[in-house]
Amino acid sequence: MQKTKFEQCHLCGEITKLTHEHVPPQKAFNAHQVFLYWGKDIIGREKFPWDFSGLKGKQHQGGVGWRTLCAKCNNDTGGWYAPAFIEFTYQGFKRYKELLDNKRLINKGQFEISFGKIYPLEL
Repeated sequence: MQKTKFEQCHLCGEITKLTHEHVPPQKAFNAHQVFLYWGKDIIGREKFPWDFSGLKGKQHQGGVGWRTLCAKCNNDTGGWYAPAFIEFTYQGFKRYKELLDNKRLINKGQFEISFGKIYPLEL
């Protein structure tokens, strides 16, 4: 049987059981298997920064996140910030997809992506 681990919430400071906080939110394309790599292992190599061959990353199921917040702070901040960030992400993905579908824009080597109304701190 595993003991419940109590730690300090990084936001409110309460000593409690911390919850898994997805960063970015799960609905912002962070719900799948990912591999995390240390920056110190990537920088200074004689390879492109996106070439992870030969590196040993840490595999995470269900997206990237950490246990840093208590349930109340995780729910509060998720409710305050996640919806606008998710909307921003979806708009960016949609514009990027439109760009990829329009070969003329890519061949010009220059393009612009605009977003609709984004309210990152709307409460």
